[in-house]
Amino acid sequence: WALYQYMIWKYLNFDARDFSLDLARRFLNLPVSFHIDNNTGELQKVYEKWDKAIWEIWEMFYIRFLPTVLWFIGILFLSLYIDFRMTVITIFPLPIVGYFLFRFWERASDIQKEITHLWDKQVARFSDALTNIKIIKIFMRNNSEMLLLKKNYEAAMYKQIPNNIRWAFIESSFEVFQFIVKLIVLSVGIYFISQWSLTLWSLILF
Repeated sequence: WALYQYMIWKYLNFDARDFSLDLARRFLNLPVSFHIDNNTGELQKVYEKWDKAIWEIWEMFYIRFLPTVLWFIGILFLSLYIDFRMTVITIFPLPIVGYFLFRFWERASDIQKEITHLWDKQVARFSDALTNIKIIKIFMRNNSEMLLLKKNYEAAMYKQIPNNIRWAFIESSFEVFQFIVKLIVLSVGIYFISQWSLTLWSLILF
């Protein structure tokens, strides 16, 4: 597993390098009018996000998603071999609950994208303030900048708080779902054991 991680990270380093340099080249090749019309801090934030995203996306796929899928397939075939009935009972609720959780996640994610833009705006504004700190000091604009930063921060914060409730609901719903499934599997398993159609060791595996 350690060797697998090392090889994946090594590949990702080269891939991320190519992507980062290509992204930088695209930004630098944009016309001057584009840079004049757009906030420098926001452009910097966009570059940082995409530069970070390419690494995180592929790392999540190769290090987390792919091994999990392969593990799930292996466990699924083993479970089907041990007891087909218990396997069906275990995985039957997954598509139904997964669909509803996905709908909630999709809604929360769409709202989060809008909120993330507000957070980015806050960071970009502070970046601009640091870039122009001499001008701000000369014209004594410290308090004005702080009021603007506070306004931007609170605009994001007051939208983030309600969306945090949605994220918490999704997280807690998944845990409740896991508990209910385990309870159903245990109850049905005990019934099968009482009917001498399932062994205790087979139930423990589920």
